[in-house]
Amino acid sequence: MAFLKSIEQWGRRHASAAITLAVPDGDTRLSLKPSRILVIRTDNRLGNLVLMEPLLRSLKTKFPRAELNILASDVFSELLECQGYNVIHADKKGQIRNPAIFWNLIQELRSRSYDVAIDAAHPHSFSLSGAVSTVLSGADCRISTDAGDSARWYTHTVAEPPLYWHESRALHSLGSIWEGWPEWSPPELHAVKAMERNAAGLHVGASGNKMYSIEHLEELIDRICRKVILEI
Repeated sequence: MAFLKSIEQWGRRHASAAITLAVPDGDTRLSLKPSRILVIRTDNRLGNLVLMEPLLRSLKTKFPRAELNILASDVFSELLECQGYNVIHADKKGQIRNPAIFWNLIQELRSRSYDVAIDAAHPHSFSLSGAVSTVLSGADCRISTDAGDSARWYTHTVAEPPLYWHESRALHSLGSIWEGWPEWSPPELHAVKAMERNAAGLHVGASGNKMYSIEHLEELIDRICRKVILEI
């Protein structure tokens, strides 16, 4: 297993080196008042969409007149739509079966003429798929952390955040490249779109140090139930 993983990493490094030869330079001037912003995170993990919320909220606060779009996997991305965000769905499985779907998506992104594209992949590792999507979006100003090969792909990078930071805070720091960036606060989820019924769901697929204990989950469920009863 470790041997296969090392082969995969070797392939990604060499693919990255080869592809970057065709990466456009972009505009090294930071767009101070962008009118169209694209945030990219296309993995299939529900928790990672939640972790982006402070970044998205601060972008709306900092640039209230800008068009803000999120390129996300079509798995779980309804969560962001329920928060009132405009989501562009990426059919990752469909793209593998039919590359034309991917190119149609890229053409749609480029037609929107984004001023800024922010790669909100994991802040402590380089994502080749995120980098490719960011470049192909056509945005002149491309932002990421300075992890791995980022300097080759992005026009602006922020310092890789400390490992002890909550990941939502680390992703939020991507906006610190702008002066007057709002302070970080934990993720907040508020359904702003009409729901067919009142419901609460828990997704407990995390592992390792990201996983809540059973006791904390029980306490959370108890608090949710008591809040619902009080509001009724």
